[in-house]
Amino acid sequence: MPVQHHNISATSSPPITGVEPDCPCYFTPPLPERDPHAHLSHAKVPKAETEDILDVRAIKLPAEDENGHGVPLYDDCEEVRRKIDVFLDTHDITKAKFTRYLAGQTVDTLLNATQVAVFMNKRGFHEGAGSKVYYLAYVLFEKMRIRDGGEKGENRIRNERMRPEGLPRTSGPGCAYAKDFKNAMRVMKHTQH
Repeated sequence: MPVQHHNISATSSPPITGVEPDCPCYFTPPLPERDPHAHLSHAKVPKAETEDILDVRAIKLPAEDENGHGVPLYDDCEEVRRKIDVFLDTHDITKAKFTRYLAGQTVDTLLNATQVAVFMNKRGFHEGAGSKVYYLAYVLFEKMRIRDGGEKGENRIRNERMRPEGLPRTSGPGCAYAKDFKNAMRVMKHTQH
């Protein structure tokens, strides 16, 4: 029997680019465009200073267990990718060394540069949510923010309020994002009639 291919993009509904902040589903602002030439305008932090900046082993996050697991995530995948891009563009460090620092956030995690590249090549707020890179990079940047006394971003504060348990660490048709989208589409469909 021949395999039948279905074109789901032709029957899909248009994506929701934003919902009211009080809506129970996850707020999804429009995706920012990545500037491929952004790294050309930054002076890089020297290698020795970069290694000091990345040493955050002494900082323990409130929900972090002894192995480095259990931290709820409040930045979406796109924000974590943006932070990685900015960090690599502004610091004199190789991607391989950055990958080793990421893997060092937990006791039992093995990570390679291919996994980082796969995560970085995804696009969307929840694409890559199941990746180890997402969790490890979030933990690294959160520890750096706390150490440096940095402020939380607007989306981060909204995500903490709307999802106190943290964002889901799964992606695909069964994930919480997809369920929120399906519920929002069902409500829109019924209100249009």
